[in-house]
Amino acid sequence: MAGVAHLDLDLLFGWSGDGFGVRVVRSPAGEGQSATFALPFSGVELENYALKIGRPQLRTRRQETVPVAAAKDLGGRLFTAVFAGPVGECLRRSADQAAAAGVPLRIRLLLSDCPELSGLPWELRSHQPATGHPERVRGRPRRPGRPVRWGS
Repeated sequence: MAGVAHLDLDLLFGWSGDGFGVRVVRSPAGEGQSATFALPFSGVELENYALKIGRPQLRTRRQETVPVAAAKDLGGRLFTAVFAGPVGECLRRSADQAAAAGVPLRIRLLLSDCPELSGLPWELRSHQPATGHPERVRGRPRRPGRPVRWGS
């Protein structure tokens, strides 16, 4: 894979019954895996999150601000809901292939059919690698229409 800057994992989101559906449309580990999920937080929790991120907070050494902690909590729960089952397995296999190739894995969320998902804290998520130790995936604030990147 000489010259490849990254590998892509593209996820297409849509409505599915009372919740949402996600389908892998491109990945190093194959396509077609799908899952359904419900948002892992209530409307009240989401409203509280929106209120918390709207207030400026001072940060002290080694202590996260309340908005960052809230975003990480919601992002982590969202990550767990979406990457369960076959979609999560595809992520793990794709991440393994990217690591073997020495390139990052970029996750692109195709949210045009579900624009209400675009304001959620996707870029502050974590996953459990094969080692069993939590690994924080860092992201920068995302502009609408820009892909979310996986890796450093």
